[in-house]
This record gives sequence, C-alpha cells and structure tokens, in this order.
Amino acid sequence: MSFTPGGAKNQRIYGELCTPAGSRPRVIQVLVHGTTYDHNYWDLPGFGGRYSYVKHTVARGYAALAIDRIGVGRSSHPLSALTTVDTDADTLHQVVQAVRSSAFPGGAYPHVVLVGHSFGTLLSELELSEHHDADGIIATGWLAGLTKPVPTAGLVARSYSALLDPAFAGRRFDPGYLTTRPGTRAFFYQAGTYDPAVLAEDERLKQTYTAGELATFVRPLVLDRPIERITGPVLLVLGEHDVFFCGLTGVDCSTSERVMRSQAPHWKVASSLQVYVQKGAGHDIGLSYNNTAGFAAEDTWLTAEFPLG
Repeated sequence: MSFTPGGAKNQRIYGELCTPAGSRPRVIQVLVHGTTYDHNYWDLPGFGGRYSYVKHTVARGYAALAIDRIGVGRSSHPLSALTTVDTDADTLHQVVQAVRSSAFPGGAYPHVVLVGHSFGTLLSELELSEHHDADGIIATGWLAGLTKPVPTAGLVARSYSALLDPAFAGRRFDPGYLTTRPGTRAFFYQAGTYDPAVLAEDERLKQTYTAGELATFVRPLVLDRPIERITGPVLLVLGEHDVFFCGLTGVDCSTSERVMRSQAPHWKVASSLQVYVQKGAGHDIGLSYNNTAGFAAEDTWLTAEFPLG
C-alpha cells in the first residue's frame, strides 16, 4: 500500500485474518491496536486462549483481521517523523478498502466494523469520520478529549528510543521510534486485576510508537473532533480505572451511566451510542482477569447491530 494518498505502493501492512470454520460471515472486524502494542494485543499467545478476543469473536461467527499498524511489528517502518496520525489513518483506510474489495482473500466483506484500543481507537475514529467506509465502531480504551494529560506525560516519561532497548537489537529503524523502558508496563494495568505472567508476556511482545505520532495525536482531539462526524452505531468499552481517562481530574468511570453522560454530547450524529464499563479493570481491558465481561458486552452489541443471520 502507499504511505501517503496517491503515493507509491511500497509499504506493507501485516495482518492476521481469522474466520469461522466452514462458514463465510458477512461481517468482519478490523482490529486496531494501541501504542506499543501490535496484533498480539487481540490474540495473546498462550494461556489457553483466555486473552484472545480473536478466538472469542470468531467462535461466535464473526471474521476478524488483526493488523500491525504502519510503523509497528511486521509492517513497514517509514521515517518516524513522517509516521503521524494522518499516515496512520490513511493506511487504515486502505486496509478497510482492501477488505471491501473482491480481491481480498475469500472476496469482499459487505459489513466492516472497526474495533480500536487506545490510540487505535483514535485512529479508527479519524478514519471513519473522514471516509465513512466502515459500518460501525467498537471504541475501547479511549474517550472524547484528552481528559488527563498527566498520565500521558507519564507514558512519555516511561519511554525512550527503541534502539536503546535490548528487545529491538538489530532492528532497522531510526531513533524516533520509541518504546517503554523495561519494567514499566504495569502502567497499563490496574493492580490486582491481571496475571503477572501476562505482564511478562506483554513486556516480551512490546512494540514501538513514533515521535511523529506523539507530535500529532492531539490535533484531531482539539481541531478535527472526528467523533462529531461519525454517523453509525458506536459502542464504548472502558476499564473502570483507566489511567488515561478515569479518576481524579478525569471522567467518573464508576458506572456506564456516568460515562455515558460525559460522552454523549460529543457523539453528535452517531445513530446509536452504548457504553460499557469493565469493573475493576485498568487501561488494558482485553488483558485483565475479567476480560470476558468486556467481550460479552461486545458480543451483545454486535449481535444487535450486525446480526449474522
């Protein structure tokens, strides 16, 4: 695919497509991970599949495509300064167009749902608001506006150039590719709600983000306000103790109703809006002990909005 609209098609987006055995569903979910993660966030290896949203949703009859965003994992790594929210959103748009194309493996999917986590939710919202080429969105780990700037600064304080990290030894990208320092990833979790072995696997699989993304992610929140242009159905799923959005100086995330009151004014033209708060969880809801509670909420929403029959 191309890195910029109309540019040379010299970039690669890696994705893993999973479909139900013996059937071809009409609905595909495009799964878009957050900062310092890759497709493994949606399908964590091991643990008997307990931390795999992919396995969960495919077992219920939906197709799932978990991608590595541009600049991450097995996808291409352009110059970090040029890898911004705009290039992220445009390459995601090309992914959506691909799954709607007859050239896609198995043919085109009539219905596409974007499922984002954290920064991946912001990019999904930006893509959908600009192109209106997906039918709905499950927005996890992200709320309208950046309600708590201090934790964002906290993430940056825990980061350094990925070239300094032994996990990326021998990798070929420039110093503007960033990652979290070893031993800091508990930041994404709520104490007592995760398996330490999951945290260790998280550290092993951690990925990068770019200086370009860091420099540009606030602009859509302040100027573009992409969610104000999204017209389809929306489900928000958030951990009760999400460090980026909930608690002191942030949103009261103690109940779904309170989050709804906070968020409804921002979704001006969405055809419907539902909110689910995953009790006790931190930011990484899909990797928490009670992740199946969030999965069940997503099941219910998908069944209502995009039935398979």
